[in-house]
Amino acid sequence: MMQINRPKWEEVSTGVWEFPVPEKYLQEKKGEVNWLFFAPPPVLRIRLTSVKSGQKVRPIYAPNDFSKTLYRERLAELYKIFSEIESLKVAYGFIPNRNVIEQAIRHIHFKYTISLDIRDFFDSIKPKLVKGLIPDEMIPMLFINGAPRQGLPTSPIVANIAFNRVDQEITAYLSTIESLIEKENPFQTLSKGGLQNFEYTRYADDISISINDVGSVDRVINGIQRILVKHGFELNSRKTKLLKAKNGRRVICGVGVDEANVYPTRKTRKKIRAAIHQSSFSSLLGLRSWVSSIEKKQPE
Repeated sequence: MMQINRPKWEEVSTGVWEFPVPEKYLQEKKGEVNWLFFAPPPVLRIRLTSVKSGQKVRPIYAPNDFSKTLYRERLAELYKIFSEIESLKVAYGFIPNRNVIEQAIRHIHFKYTISLDIRDFFDSIKPKLVKGLIPDEMIPMLFINGAPRQGLPTSPIVANIAFNRVDQEITAYLSTIESLIEKENPFQTLSKGGLQNFEYTRYADDISISINDVGSVDRVINGIQRILVKHGFELNSRKTKLLKAKNGRRVICGVGVDEANVYPTRKTRKKIRAAIHQSSFSSLLGLRSWVSSIEKKQPE
């Protein structure tokens, strides 16, 4: 059998990676630029940088202007793919017209929220998870050294496409637990629009499951861990938390939640006071805008 030489990323200098632009996308550019006629075909060019996040240094793969444009031109197709395969609206990160406030509203009225974090989320997304979903000619340019790296405009939606099947399995698993609870408590009434005893949402690598039966906590966590491992993911056990409504507002992705509404957190209001004290007007403007968006977005 003849071996096909597929294009791949090459490190052309320390921290600089290049990939030949697929012919399909070069043809889309035909007539827009003159290098098609007298210059070598352009390449995707990525420079590895880093940013400090708390005590960790996070690698960022920064594309040059041409590469960034080419990646952004792929977004419409990727969003369309995600919309076609998504059967349940549970993902809220990096999707147009969705945000953490709408996500938090879904967790109102519950007694407990389990907060889970997926370890090395983007690094754990592998090409096989999107095989058959994303066109074959596009996959190699979306994955650098086997993962959709942070810094590429396409990586968040690629991660959502890859994780959609996992979201579905987790929700199905929660439904089986719900059925058991219904048998044990047949006189419970259904909540509006969703699982009776559970609410599941995900914002990138942050999973939130709200429940009313504290006795189900261990079963929920263990079951989700098994599903994640099955697909090549792992929970960061150090970040697993059980938030209790009786202890005050639960905080879901930076938004406070109680039995009836969503609120800005104390941490956010503290940052506002600090910005006023430091005369940091740009920070103050952003924080007040954030608070206003939460206060306006209340459940109907």
